[in-house]
Amino acid sequence: MAYPTNSPWSTAGYPNAPHMGSVPLPPPGSTTPQVTPCKLPYSAPHANHASIISLHPLLSYDPSGRMMFDIRQDLRLLCLRPPFTPDQYREQAVGPASTRMAITVPNAPYWQIDVSNPQGVTVWDVLTRLSQVLSTTVNTQEAAALAAGIQAASASFNARCGSDSRVRAQGMKRFDFLGMKFFFVGLTRARDGSDRWEAHFAPRI
Repeated sequence: MAYPTNSPWSTAGYPNAPHMGSVPLPPPGSTTPQVTPCKLPYSAPHANHASIISLHPLLSYDPSGRMMFDIRQDLRLLCLRPPFTPDQYREQAVGPASTRMAITVPNAPYWQIDVSNPQGVTVWDVLTRLSQVLSTTVNTQEAAALAAGIQAASASFNARCGSDSRVRAQGMKRFDFLGMKFFFVGLTRARDGSDRWEAHFAPRI
């Protein structure tokens, strides 16, 4: 998927959201650019300490949100908050660079989101994979495995579909199991001490 070419997102419906200026994005039809080494100060300070892993600031957990990324919407509608810029999509998601990342969602551990890139996983790789996996239609087996959350997911599904029969016909999506928390607010290291990351979502930012 190419990077967003515009951001029609309006904060008018969200009175508590700060103003966000428009950000120029790559031209339509552009392909994923060649990965460039991240030069931000978050890179691991000591090359000999391989266990020290730092997350890109754009992906770091922030309850106020560092981007407007509604997981229900097309990824091209994503809008960054200043001072972040689209150039940072190309940068490595973690430092030192890694060719693989495993991400889970605390309220839906059934899904592990695997992200890979032989040149090193980028910020854009992470965002794209989150969108792809969580936008998948839930099958019967998955729904049974997540029976404890089916009531909240059904409420989310009904609220999302409303009277739109076309949307309803597409079925329940994985992101419906997030309840009403649809806005991505970043990653944190897994609480079990593993190399995985946990993705966090908020109801509104």
